[in-house]
Amino acid sequence: DDAPPSLDVHKLYRGLNRQQCSVLTQLRSGHVGLNAYLARIRAIDSPLCLTCNTPETVSHYLFTCKRYSEQR
Repeated sequence: DDAPPSLDVHKLYRGLNRQQCSVLTQLRSGHVGLNAYLARIRAIDSPLCLTCNTPETVSHYLFTCKRYSEQR
């Protein structure tokens, strides 16, 4: 895809520093150090969250993981 990013994407990153942009990009793409991704690239054996025993995806990490319920 050679199209430049849309204005909506630019709005997401406005005001963020380089590190914050990197984390946001990783979360949006799913290419982040969570077990589901690490298992997909064969860096670890299991995609499961060690706390919840369900796939540790971005959605699980951000919204449902019991380990981070207090922080949410």
